[in-house]
Amino acid sequence: MELPNIALSVRQPDEIEGYTEGQQMTDKKIFLDGDAKFYSAKAGEPYRPRNGTEGDYFSGVWCATCCRNVPDRWCEINLTVLAHDIDDPDYPKEWIWRADGQPQCTAWTDDQAAPSRCAETLDLLG
Repeated sequence: MELPNIALSVRQPDEIEGYTEGQQMTDKKIFLDGDAKFYSAKAGEPYRPRNGTEGDYFSGVWCATCCRNVPDRWCEINLTVLAHDIDDPDYPKEWIWRADGQPQCTAWTDDQAAPSRCAETLDLLG
């Protein structure tokens, strides 16, 4: 059985449910504005969902519309978040709080040419 070269696979924007061309990162919200204001003091700090429901909302807003999120493959950031505590030095730096109190993934992209994994990671399947 030949494995697909998942390192080069990216989703096309028209394959992403909920994608709007030209969408900006600041348009992505998981909290109502009134609730988000309570988290604005955390700006720049690492973000970790408080529970599974919040994690599902975050994934739906960020991961589900990201061109790095290849079908049938977990995002490496998602796996790292699950494997480490928020104060662990290996916790992903990409998940942070914005100044408006909304969490964000700084690795999110709508660039179709974006690699689905870090360029520094060796290809273990090739």
